[in-house]
Amino acid sequence: MVTALAMPLSCSSEEQPPGLAEAGTSGSASRSGSPSAEAGGEGAVGAGGRATGGAADGPPIGEVGGDGFYVGEGGAPENPATACRRDAEWVTTGVEAINTAADERLLAMTPDERTLVYSQDDALFVRDDDEVTAVALPPGYTHALGVSVTADGLALIIVAEDGSRFAEVSRASRGSPFSEAASTARFTLLNNGQVTSGDFFSSPALSVSGESFYYTARKGPSVAYVYRAHGEQLSQQEMQDPVTLGTEDGQAKLVVSVSSDERTLFVLDEALGYVTGLWSATPAAELTEAIPLPELQTAVTNLACDRIYGTTEIDGSLDVVVGTRK
Repeated sequence: MVTALAMPLSCSSEEQPPGLAEAGTSGSASRSGSPSAEAGGEGAVGAGGRATGGAADGPPIGEVGGDGFYVGEGGAPENPATACRRDAEWVTTGVEAINTAADERLLAMTPDERTLVYSQDDALFVRDDDEVTAVALPPGYTHALGVSVTADGLALIIVAEDGSRFAEVSRASRGSPFSEAASTARFTLLNNGQVTSGDFFSSPALSVSGESFYYTARKGPSVAYVYRAHGEQLSQQEMQDPVTLGTEDGQAKLVVSVSSDERTLFVLDEALGYVTGLWSATPAAELTEAIPLPELQTAVTNLACDRIYGTTEIDGSLDVVVGTRK
């Protein structure tokens, strides 16, 4: 099966879906140096802090290419190109090892592409290389509000059915079962703050480094924001740009995934019904440069962002697809 997507993603007549890649290496990315709020408080508006100070204003994303750098007045490479190229074109095919006549929805993936987390109708599955395991979450938790996976594939970040807390289930190795009990230790401060704020949590996305945690928080029926939590015990929460990532008529931006360098955030725009990718112009800039992906309902990239996995509707059924960058 071949389909045409846009970022721009394009169609091709390649024979077989790329399938799941061989094991890769995992990298890390971090950001710091921005205003933040303590746990339980309102995040700092517009405090989408990036890694390094003093970043120069470079050319628009997509003009540099995948390997280039923008060189500031001092001659130093101050603004490295984003991992995900804004002008990338993709050849997409279905992941036939996963797709059936049922509805499959990709929820999360490790950056080495070895572990994919997806739902099949109402059931949750994890595919490690060629091994597929059904996952039963602990009572009170659901995959319907989003799932994230750590870069090593050994823990799933999950959400309580009532949106009151985040937790994780872990395992000893890929292919082994996940724990029957959920641990909230990583999210203690966030969860404690929810008791006061009354926020409805959803849509978790842990960065490749494990140092940043993105999520959507609803504040009543008509208001929702996207946050980035980081620091010890995720003690600092920063509201991402409220204009770009706020609500429209009560329709939220639901976090789906973040690129390895944290300079591209993929969200499901409820008002539009599909994924939008948001880029930062520099490492210190907000995630505000939007590229719509109208064919995708979810989107997750590998470490190098030269392959993008997602969910699309084909012949009335939801399927998982993979796009390879041209």
